[in-house]
Amino acid sequence: MLGDPVFQTNVCLWMTLEVVNTFDVRPIFREAGYLLSGLNWTLEFAAALRVPLRSAEIGIQGPCPDVTLKHASNHYLLLECKKSSFGASSSTALQAQKLLIVGSDMGPSTGNSTSIPATVTYVMPEDQLAAQLETLSQLRSHLVEVGFPCADYSTIGISWDGEGIWLRFSCPSDHHLHTVLEEPQLVIKSPPGERPLYIIPYDPSVTQDEEEKQYCLTQLSQRLHTAAWSEIGRANVPSMLNLYGDRLLNIATYGAFDYWRGSDRKNYENKAIQVLASTFKGVAQKHHIVRQASNPNHLELDLSTEVNRDIFLDCLHKANPASRVGGFTETQEELNLGLTS
Repeated sequence: MLGDPVFQTNVCLWMTLEVVNTFDVRPIFREAGYLLSGLNWTLEFAAALRVPLRSAEIGIQGPCPDVTLKHASNHYLLLECKKSSFGASSSTALQAQKLLIVGSDMGPSTGNSTSIPATVTYVMPEDQLAAQLETLSQLRSHLVEVGFPCADYSTIGISWDGEGIWLRFSCPSDHHLHTVLEEPQLVIKSPPGERPLYIIPYDPSVTQDEEEKQYCLTQLSQRLHTAAWSEIGRANVPSMLNLYGDRLLNIATYGAFDYWRGSDRKNYENKAIQVLASTFKGVAQKHHIVRQASNPNHLELDLSTEVNRDIFLDCLHKANPASRVGGFTETQEELNLGLTS
């Protein structure tokens, strides 16, 4: 589980939240002044770098860090979650090169003409940190040698013992996080194997082990059913209720989907609607009170009577979330859209 990128992403998200019960969770990113800025954000290179990027066969398609945090001082933290370290000659190294280059100036990505720095930070199991730091050092040295601007880099190691989840951070001594992560910190008190609540229950852009993927898809399906229940229960009768994928996903992720800035956003919304369309398939065939709109990101429900409302709520009550997983797994490649994990 420590190496699962969705688990790692959610640990990072917990570290940005304003929590009431600080006895169980210590939000160290927030303590250091970092708040969530984007999820799967496709970043942009400066225009002046496009020719040398092509010449170096790095390419001009911007990288997509899993989590982007912003400090009050306008400094960014680009978090990339990985199962394990990788070598400087591996295929994954190309993504790291892009992150190091684009992180040298976040101005093009944020629409600012002034230079805005970032730190590229890899998140992975703690026993992988030494090898990852060596890889980042080699990659950065090479890029600087051939004339590319480069961001600073760091690593965050995750471990889990009888007390809970720990983070260990390697960074320059003048970094914002150094004061709160100079030593390993217990950030979530949780017995081994007892997962913290997933804020983002599923990410279509990452590769997961089958068991973890099924767990995440089931969690997402359950959340979507709960969100639909809430929307149907509060709707006026009589009316036609439009269930929109973006709103349902925002409810399902406690507002985090608002920060989803990846190019796969629309497909993610559409597939969420497919999950509910599959859930309501029997209702549609028997009662003809469900319409798939011409725009695939929403579903129209006929709430002309309270009887219809009860039919929908009863259907959600009986739904087995695991049986709705197919709406996502059958179209996994469509959702990835070339994004890297």
